[in-house]
Amino acid sequence: MKLMAPEMFPLRLAIYAGSVGLVFETILGMVKARGWEFVALEHGYIESCQTTLIALTSALLIHLARVSKALRPIFAVLAFLSAAAVFREFNNTEWYQAMLPPTVKCIIGAALVAGLIYRVREGFFASLNRFLRQPAAFLFVFGFMVVTVWAQTLARKELFPFRQDRLLEEALELAGYTLILCGIVEAQIAHWLESKRSALAGYGRNTPELASARQGPEHSSERGETLADSSR
Repeated sequence: MKLMAPEMFPLRLAIYAGSVGLVFETILGMVKARGWEFVALEHGYIESCQTTLIALTSALLIHLARVSKALRPIFAVLAFLSAAAVFREFNNTEWYQAMLPPTVKCIIGAALVAGLIYRVREGFFASLNRFLRQPAAFLFVFGFMVVTVWAQTLARKELFPFRQDRLLEEALELAGYTLILCGIVEAQIAHWLESKRSALAGYGRNTPELASARQGPEHSSERGETLADSSR
């Protein structure tokens, strides 16, 4: 598809930006139609959308970790973090709170991440460096910053009236998760393009013409004489 070509990234970037704008417009329409409680409360419309987006991101990352050999270490770590984020979305449920104290959960999560990084340590930093050179990394990092920094620092009760801070925080987090998903979609496109180039290169190496060229002019002349004799 032409839309997936490398030179079409600016157009895809515009589509990704438009998807974030659509998120905000949808939230605004839902607030007008159903009220802010339906939209921004725990397990409301926004949090349900957040959980869905994170789950989709995690599924795509698991797929990329399986099919992308060069970027498998970084995708495996990101897939685990995304799955943990899905689990974290249920932090206000009774079963989640009854499991373990929050501090213990954080320690276990950090230990699991450290163990995973240690297991893939040989190729982790190389894959991380390669991923950061892709356009997908820009979208992923930008979305991560929106979720972890802007949504937490801008949406404060000191800056906004009662309950509006909650709505702004959830809206920014949803926008950030949308950008993260767009980044992983872009990573999937990059993997697809790389696989296509590798397949074409492998096909070219296996063609008889290129095989003869690699074996030199003497082999080509011998092959030509053989063909000439057969034609007689």
